[in-house]
Amino acid sequence: MFAGTATLANFALMVTWLPAAVVVSERWCCPPVVPPQWFAWDSKLRPARMAADQARVILDKFLVQAVLALRYLWLCVLGGAALGSVAIVFYYPHFQLPDSRDFQLYDSRHPFERYDLVYRDKFLFERLKMVIVSSVLKLTVI
Repeated sequence: MFAGTATLANFALMVTWLPAAVVVSERWCCPPVVPPQWFAWDSKLRPARMAADQARVILDKFLVQAVLALRYLWLCVLGGAALGSVAIVFYYPHFQLPDSRDFQLYDSRHPFERYDLVYRDKFLFERLKMVIVSSVLKLTVI
């Protein structure tokens, strides 16, 4: 349960914050480097660039207005999603301690978990690893 939640949270943070960090880094930290060959195309691309700049300004204003004007809607939607996720975690499948001694990422029928739960003890190198670990002597450092 924890591994799945951590994986989804990491994915959500990477999808949202990484592009924003790259945009901020490119806008304020690194000046754009333009090759000299592009100056010949500057006059031909000027109308397209102006249209793109106007669209960006309009989109920036729209996004700010959408966030600020609909703040109570966003609060209700995101709060509902948070309450729904809490209900899902605590109602079904219940927030409980794992029932196996090993940490599981997948269902017990998955081949990776079948190895850990069933087939591990059938391999000699796995049994030797358990014997070597259990025969370690304790050292006292003075």
